[in-house]
Amino acid sequence: MSIMLNEDFFKVCDDYDPVKIIAETLPITVVPTHGGKFEPKFLHELVDSVYGNYVAEAKDALYHQLKTEDGPKGSFWEQVLEKHMPFTKRHINRRQKGSDFLDGTDAKFAGGARYSADGTVQATISGVENKTGTLRVCICAWGQHLHQVYFMLIPYSEYSTWKSPMKITLRNTKNPIGDKWNKYRCSFQDVIQPGV
Repeated sequence: MSIMLNEDFFKVCDDYDPVKIIAETLPITVVPTHGGKFEPKFLHELVDSVYGNYVAEAKDALYHQLKTEDGPKGSFWEQVLEKHMPFTKRHINRRQKGSDFLDGTDAKFAGGARYSADGTVQATISGVENKTGTLRVCICAWGQHLHQVYFMLIPYSEYSTWKSPMKITLRNTKNPIGDKWNKYRCSFQDVIQPGV
């Protein structure tokens, strides 16, 4: 007995979309890239980069917790950095004086709080008195749609002479301004580079 197969047998169904099928069955996170490199612009992209395989409800809960006044912003930013900086790890002793990471650098997360009636916001970078290395800073403009994030690298030789806490001003457009911002702003790829 022989079976005859006509050409319709080999025709792929028009409804077949492998990306759609995979997306419906696996928790896939699409991360933003620029030139093939991860360059997040908003807080939820950082959350996705660390917790991409978690269920949506868990990620949403963490995202909303980060927006509260006493949310785990500092430890979250440390997790983001640790994931994207394979050349170093966080100190096992979480109360390590001087730095958060074995390479001597420190993670700082600064959220903007309303400063004046015209919509000006100030982000505060605090707790630097006992730090001894470069600060890897993430600034989040709270209240802005999707909570835009900005990055800074600040060497110890600079911030050790500043009054603490440090303030970064974000005008009502939610874009950072000022001498410190202009001098130390950087991309995400810059903030995770080794040897700073």
